[in-house]
Amino acid sequence: MKTVFLVGILAISANTWAAEYPNDMLGNWIDLKNNQQNACQNPQLVVEKKLRYNEFDVECVPTSIKAQKVSDTITKYIANEQCQREDSKWQQTTTFSPGGLMLVTEKRDGIPEDNVLRLKKCQ
Repeated sequence: MKTVFLVGILAISANTWAAEYPNDMLGNWIDLKNNQQNACQNPQLVVEKKLRYNEFDVECVPTSIKAQKVSDTITKYIANEQCQREDSKWQQTTTFSPGGLMLVTEKRDGIPEDNVLRLKKCQ
């Protein structure tokens, strides 16, 4: 009984200590080619500290994030994420290359092609 209780406490604690998306990724993002004046009212991607979601109601939570220096001014982030939409759940690896523009590459087992997003930040 004590073991079951301890495992339950550790499972709850793991969510509390979940990885967080870096500050330079936070905010609302729209497609790079979207020049409509009201585009930011319905962003393509929203990134918060512990959650990101897109226009198709897919929510992803980072389980780990690793920073990788590309150059002196560019850092990309590789995130292992748990994602869900309606009654589907999956894990994926997503690479984020943020800046004024952000390149997002989502890799998911069983899906032959990567999903690539080219985004600009809403102001």
